[in-house]
Amino acid sequence: MKKILVFLLAAFLVSCTSVKENGSQKLINQRLTNLDKLIYTSPGDVLDSLNRIDNMILNEENRTYSKLIRKISYEFLNGKSEPDTSILIHAELFRSREDTYNYTRALLFNGISLFNSNRNDSTAYVLIRDAENLYNRNGIKDYNLGGTLNLYMGRLYRARGNREEAAKSIHKSIEMSSKAANKITLFNGRLEMFWIHFGQKQYSDALAQLIYFADETDLPPFLFYNMNHALYYYHTAKSDYTISIEYLKKTMNIAQKAKLDVNYSQLHYLVAANFKRQGNLDSTMHYSKLSVAAIKDSVSINAHFYYRYLADQYSDRGIYKEAWENYKKAYGIYIKAFTKFSQERVTEIERKYDIKSKEAIIKSLKNQRTILIFILILATILSLATVYILMRLLKKHHRKAVLAVKDKVHFKQDNRRLWITSEICKTTSFVLPQLIDSVYKEALRCRRVSSETFDSLNSVIDQANLMTRSALASITSRDEFMDMYSHLPNMDRLTDYEKLIYILSEDGFTNQEIGDFLNTTQSSIRSLKGRIHKKIQQNDDASDTNS
Repeated sequence: MKKILVFLLAAFLVSCTSVKENGSQKLINQRLTNLDKLIYTSPGDVLDSLNRIDNMILNEENRTYSKLIRKISYEFLNGKSEPDTSILIHAELFRSREDTYNYTRALLFNGISLFNSNRNDSTAYVLIRDAENLYNRNGIKDYNLGGTLNLYMGRLYRARGNREEAAKSIHKSIEMSSKAANKITLFNGRLEMFWIHFGQKQYSDALAQLIYFADETDLPPFLFYNMNHALYYYHTAKSDYTISIEYLKKTMNIAQKAKLDVNYSQLHYLVAANFKRQGNLDSTMHYSKLSVAAIKDSVSINAHFYYRYLADQYSDRGIYKEAWENYKKAYGIYIKAFTKFSQERVTEIERKYDIKSKEAIIKSLKNQRTILIFILILATILSLATVYILMRLLKKHHRKAVLAVKDKVHFKQDNRRLWITSEICKTTSFVLPQLIDSVYKEALRCRRVSSETFDSLNSVIDQANLMTRSALASITSRDEFMDMYSHLPNMDRLTDYEKLIYILSEDGFTNQEIGDFLNTTQSSIRSLKGRIHKKIQQNDDASDTNS
């Protein structure tokens, strides 16, 4: 009894814990839903709130939802994806729960993460394209989501060199963002239109897109950074190098104040390149050194380029020792960078495409293929064996059919022989009785003349009758007769001659026909039939008495 009470108490505590946990997860989900409503207006506050939530206490659904909100908020606050692009959202969870809206968003921001990591990633295109199809097919009316989706479709098309489709998508993004009053996506769209016009050397149209920034003061720092960076390229294309340098310096000031994670080495190099275009070699050397000094990762892909550019400046001035040292560094970094890049790329591909699990699947498929091939071979052997057996049976059946045909032919032939023989016998059977009657009449006529001749002729007639009966009676002793008529009862009580009469009567012959066959008269046959009937009747009565 105590054990039962302990068990019931434990079950109650577990159920209470489960109810409490489910209740807390619902509260967390409600809190995440509230944060979701603020991601476009206060992405920084949303990120701060998410940082205060312990992911360890979240169930899988809330953890995935939290990750989705974090990705969207980070993107809108910083204009780029989180540094670790390998952490993708488990989008299938939303699909399994038939949450089309969040499934669409998860696909989109997974694609954005991959695109920001590598603009030529085909998987990014597939994910964002799938998100666009879901958005259109399900009639989702979230203009914030639609604006972001079309913005990145435009960026994908521009990365692929399809400016016409890129412009269409960006115009849709600008239109939806205006309806949603989403300035971040709206001005990102303006910047994208700048680059589309700039790439086509439509400088006036490109500059017209940046004019919209003039009256804005509350945009995120990264948008002002991108806008000034765009103005640098515009004035560089117009050969206004002094103005372009000022915009680059302004760009660096914005990045430093807002603590943006930007490539300062590249910015210093661009300033140095413009000073060189102006012929200001001292400033070129100064900013070339700053570009090398600003390198954070000495084995990054582009680090070797800045060392080489600085080495070129030393070489142009005839300072060959320094040039040699920087060329050596550039070469060493180049080798290390591309070795590291190759390793990282392999690791990224393995992580992205889950190569180990794919290899396991391939191995499993190979094993399945081996089993399938074995089954197919076995099935083929069984099929061949079956075909062989069937062929043998068909041949055997064919032989039997041929023999049957031959037997049928022989049977027909034998039947024809029997028929013609029977017809001949039937046709000539009356001749012998008539002959005997004629001889008998002649004997009677000769009796008046000579008694000796009469006796002689009677002797011949009696001998003919005796021989006929003896020959006919011999039929009943043959094996064929016994095989065909052993089923008839009382055969053992009859004489051989009576057996013939009995059988012919049973087979339906008339008295006249039986008399013709046996060379006797109808009256004799009737008399013999009566005697046969008495014998059979006496035997049946005796059997009844015994029983």
